[in-house]
Amino acid sequence: MKGACVVLIVALAAASGAQKLQAVPTVPLVSLLVDPAAYDGKLVRTHGVLAVGFELSALFLTKEHATHGIMSHSVWLDLADHDQDLRPLIGSYVEIEGVVDASAKGHMGAWDSSIRQISGVTGVEGGPPRKIN
Repeated sequence: MKGACVVLIVALAAASGAQKLQAVPTVPLVSLLVDPAAYDGKLVRTHGVLAVGFELSALFLTKEHATHGIMSHSVWLDLADHDQDLRPLIGSYVEIEGVVDASAKGHMGAWDSSIRQISGVTGVEGGPPRKIN
């Protein structure tokens, strides 16, 4: 009986952890760009091209937007508390999890919104995920 209780507790804890992982919604970057206020304060997962450099930490819709610095097609990334080495991922499609801040405008107020409290940045092989009908 005691062993069954332990197994049940472990199973419930694992299920709870899995629900937390699945609870982070994947939001298209374009949705964050169009209406950042709709996601303000929410933890989201999104995809885009990582650009990091002098006075630049942003997630762009495409490599072309990143190359040409089209900031209206990107969100600022607040990487101040993020200690992962991102150099290998610069210029690549990545998946990012963090909290949207519609009032934080990035470096010199040049962006419409930011993603803060970034908990993960992962490379996405083959480019952005695509929905196939």
